[in-house]
Amino acid sequence: MVITPLLWASLDRFSFLFSFMPRNPIEWNPLTGRLETAPLSIKMIPYVVSVIIEFLTFLLPPLIIGSFKLFGLISVPLDDMVVLIVLLLVGWICFMGEILVATTGYQIVFLMNYVGVLLLIFKRGHVWTVQEVVYLGEAISVCSSPRKMPGVIPEPGKNIDILGHVANLVTTTFGLYPHFATVFFLHTEMDPISQFYRFLLPKSRLLYFIIMLLLRPTFIWVTFLQISRFFTMVFCICTIAERLVLDRISEMNRTIGKYWTSRYEVLKNHDILQILLQYSSDLTTNLVGIIKFGGLILSVAFNYVTLSMFDVIPMRLYLAFAIVSALLPIIIESMLPPLVDVYEEEVKLHWRLGRSLHLPWTWKFLTKRVKAARILRVYCGIMQYNFYHLKKSTKVRYWFIILNYTISALLARRGKR
Repeated sequence: MVITPLLWASLDRFSFLFSFMPRNPIEWNPLTGRLETAPLSIKMIPYVVSVIIEFLTFLLPPLIIGSFKLFGLISVPLDDMVVLIVLLLVGWICFMGEILVATTGYQIVFLMNYVGVLLLIFKRGHVWTVQEVVYLGEAISVCSSPRKMPGVIPEPGKNIDILGHVANLVTTTFGLYPHFATVFFLHTEMDPISQFYRFLLPKSRLLYFIIMLLLRPTFIWVTFLQISRFFTMVFCICTIAERLVLDRISEMNRTIGKYWTSRYEVLKNHDILQILLQYSSDLTTNLVGIIKFGGLILSVAFNYVTLSMFDVIPMRLYLAFAIVSALLPIIIESMLPPLVDVYEEEVKLHWRLGRSLHLPWTWKFLTKRVKAARILRVYCGIMQYNFYHLKKSTKVRYWFIILNYTISALLARRGKR
């Protein structure tokens, strides 16, 4: 599996669509073609302010309104309550993801940059040590980007790059979505700030002017921009990073049978890839957990609103939910299979290595190295606790759970359960 130019172009489009926003902890530099981390400085204050605005818009008002509703202090219509719950879920997932990326985002930058260097080292045919890889990786800021390294860009062919078109479609949609969604919510007044003012605050001209006319448009627009940028960044970076790792494993599978000395090369580069994945395991494990859990609850929530509440929610706001409901399966299907294929390709690689041990010229040292090599896999977990690793049955089970909960929610809505 290779990274096509169209897939790399999705990162350029992401950088262009959100270039007017404050600096992010992880940024794509289209000039150098590299991921960059932003150090803690005064320049990060606008980013912190935008995250705080996201918390004050999509998390705090729904929690307060939900608490009053729970204790019977106020009466909230069903359509307003459903919108609040969906926005609370979206805001909470993005808020947790922003904290995770801000604290450990440098690991994904390290992984993407060094995996590209690993391919360059592997194709040169030299067995490098881990220290040499680290020293070379420190100098890659002045080298060509991973998108220009050998083997990453495929030769033009007749096949249509479906994933590249999907990535650009998702990036463009999320880049334009905040502007339309802001207009829809401002017109229908079903956003959390409007409901907070309507149900809990006293009615006065001063409060109406400050909250509804000054704060509400700015807060909603900034919040949707921050959420859309987070989803687009995670989708583009993770889609490319997981395919870079999968491409390295596939390259080892293709090289192992060419000549008998290639097994030493494969084992050495396999150890280096294992170190890279282990170094970034804190971010990848938690990010996979957030993506899978968030994809589950958001898919069920948006499917429920789209299929069951089209006659309750205003059509202008309904379109905002329908667009996300259509994009979520595309995003999940683009990101989940490569993570599963990492484990499946590793099983094939270890099977081929194990079969080569039966050759008469196999040394004991090589036998020990092959038996000690660990099958690489991607885990799903939270807070350094791994629930399970992704394999072939994970994908089927995940889609079955989404379908099951969606049908259960629809039947409960219609009073059949």
